Amino acid sequence: MNASGRHFYNDWRVPTLRELAMITERQCENPRINLGVFPNTPAVVYWTESSRPGEDFVDFAYALSFGPEGALHLSKQEQHQVRLVRTSD
Repeated sequence: MNASGRHFYNDWRVPTLRELAMITERQCENPRINLGVFPNTPAVVYWTESSRPGEDFVDFAYALSFGPEGALHLSKQEQHQVRLVRTSD
């Protein structure tokens, strides 16, 4: 995404768990996001850059489900969606 300069910027990144959780809506269900602001967002699991500290967890990272599951600690070998973010100027 960054190498191609698609979507007008080249500083996209994977969000932290906290950043991704900030766009969820508690009053919304399946998906837990405001579809007026983020249309066509499926109720699936999205990766974050956040990892649990400790050497036993090096192959795991946190993901956030926009469905009923919430925060998950998963193997990095699993395939899930990514929602990229940028830091505002």
